[in-house]
This record gives sequence, C-alpha cells and structure tokens, in this order.
Amino acid sequence: MKYRSAVNIVLVSTSLFAAWLIMPARAAAIVPYHRREGRSVRVAIATHAVDSAHFASWLTAYGRAWSERKPDAMVMLFAPDATYREDPFGPATVGRAAMRADWTDIAEHQRDIHFNFEVLSETGQRGIAHWTASFVRRPSKDAVQLDGILMATFNSAGQCTEFREWWHRRSRKENGT
Repeated sequence: MKYRSAVNIVLVSTSLFAAWLIMPARAAAIVPYHRREGRSVRVAIATHAVDSAHFASWLTAYGRAWSERKPDAMVMLFAPDATYREDPFGPATVGRAAMRADWTDIAEHQRDIHFNFEVLSETGQRGIAHWTASFVRRPSKDAVQLDGILMATFNSAGQCTEFREWWHRRSRKENGT
C-alpha cells in the first residue's frame, strides 16, 4: 500500500507539471491527474491572466499616480522586485526603492501632467499599450509631449513585474518659442 501511495504522488506531481507546461496562460486549466475506482479526480490550476479590464484599470492608476505626482502610489503598482526600463539600451531601474527615487524626481520636475492610453493587446501575463503624455518641465517651462508604446508583465497578484517602454519626445517653450 505504501508503494501505491508513492506512485500516486509521483503521478500527481508529473501530471501537474505537464499541465503547467502545456496549459494556456489565459485560463485556469482543469487537469485529470488520478483515476480511482473508475472516477477521475480533477484539480484546477489557476493562473492570473491579464484581461483588458485589468490592464486598463492598471494603466488608469499608473496615469493617475503620474499626473497627481504621487510616487508612493506609483510604486505600489509594481512588485517589490520589479524592473522598469524606459530605454531599451540603458540599465533597468530595479525595485520599488529605486522606482520611488525616480518618480520623486519626476514629481519635482513636471507639472500639468496629462496621460492617455489605448490598450493594443493583452495576452497571458502581458499587456501592450500605446500611450501619450504631456507636461510642463520645471523650472525651464518647456512644454513636453511624449508618444510611446509600453509593455507590462504581471504576477498573480496583478502587480507589474517588468515594465518596458519606447517613446519619442517633442518639446517647446511654454510661450510657443
């Protein structure tokens, strides 16, 4: 009897691992893993999939934290060890403390911030959006417009674990010069 239990544990572990490898990331999988007396026992494996409502809500909170210049609200959208990369060739900002420092600097040097987005895609753990932003740089009073694409990857708690963006900037003096 002990041998049979050990075999069942191995079968369960192997089946769960195999299900994890092949299951679609968008939905919970129900995996048959054991037959006993002609009945299948099933287990549900839940994954956190990004859907358009979650991603749009996250982007709204991101835009609000930026426009209201609230670094603490911004970093809470990210996992503690998240990476934030605004330049594909530069080093990533890693962790909430580093992100808080960056966003504190942003809050001190920007005013009249406006952020808009359009969700382009969401699949599995990742969302992609087109975004635009405008603000006035302090103290230079340069009016800045940004237009970019971002890609965010999420964990099971709905926090961003990896953030990458590509953007272009146009600026002019606030008085039009």
